[in-house]
Amino acid sequence: MESEIVIEQTETRDGYYEFAPDVYDAVIVNIKKVDNPFEEGKKQLEFTFEIPGYYFEDGSVALKRAWANAVWNRRSKLWSWATAILGAEPAKGEPFRTSSLIGKPCRVTMNVVTTQKGERVVKITDVLGAKATTNTHDDMADAQETCRDCDQPATQYTTRGTPFCDAHAP
Repeated sequence: MESEIVIEQTETRDGYYEFAPDVYDAVIVNIKKVDNPFEEGKKQLEFTFEIPGYYFEDGSVALKRAWANAVWNRRSKLWSWATAILGAEPAKGEPFRTSSLIGKPCRVTMNVVTTQKGERVVKITDVLGAKATTNTHDDMADAQETCRDCDQPATQYTTRGTPFCDAHAP
């Protein structure tokens, strides 16, 4: 027999921002422990990301949330995200501290997914480290990412952030 899970309705923020599937620069502004609505009695971490350059109608920086189970081992999503953001794996036996990620820049991959209710939504599917700056010439400052397989501008990204043009997208 399934037990009923009740989730109270919350207010949505005025000016909700509709993101398109893509890879975005982001900054982690908050991490909090919340109940996991899919696993009774379990907790998960709710990450809040600011997406600089995108704004709500009230002028504040757009936010996007993503969740990871509160599990800290080499196979967990939390471990993968923290390793990508910090640029190195944690030392053996080192616990996870949310303070190690707050304020850190990163990139988030957003893709269209189908929810359990059959709705198509854009959600964060992966968290990557901040993109390293390698271009130093002024004429390269506005360079756009190109397809992994050709020199065409990237229009689609895999869940790992690999860029592709429409012709070479998996």
